Order: sequence, then structure tokens, then C-alpha cells
Amino acid sequence: MIVDISDNPYIVSFSSSLQMHIRRYKYIFLKRPLGESQAAAQEHREIIRALEAHDAEGAAHLMKKNLLSL
Repeated sequence: MIVDISDNPYIVSFSSSLQMHIRRYKYIFLKRPLGESQAAAQEHREIIRALEAHDAEGAAHLMKKNLLSL
């Protein structure tokens, strides 16, 4: 309600996007068995390492692999 009352398109858009990610986390990630959740977290660490190393090709490959594993 506060977001709607703000009448700020940026805040409304940002809040909507954030809520979508929270729902995804809640309904998909938390329902996975622990081993799958740990594997996903490891994949995210690998993506971050590739980004930190400025390895765009490696990061893109890892992100695609991560998305396809959902």
C-alpha cells in the first residue's frame, strides 16, 4: 500500500521486481532438497568468481548452465 501511495514509478517497478524474486526464492529454492540448494549456491559462487575474474565467456556459460538446471 505504501509503495502504491508513493506514486513513484521507479519504486513501484523496483518493488514489483523484488517481490517476484522473493516469491521465486520462497516457492522454488526453499522446496528443493538441501543437496540441490547447496549445489545451486556453489554454482552462484562460481559465477561470481568468473565475474570477478572478468571472464565474460565463463560467466555466461555458468549462468546458462544454472538457469537450465532449474
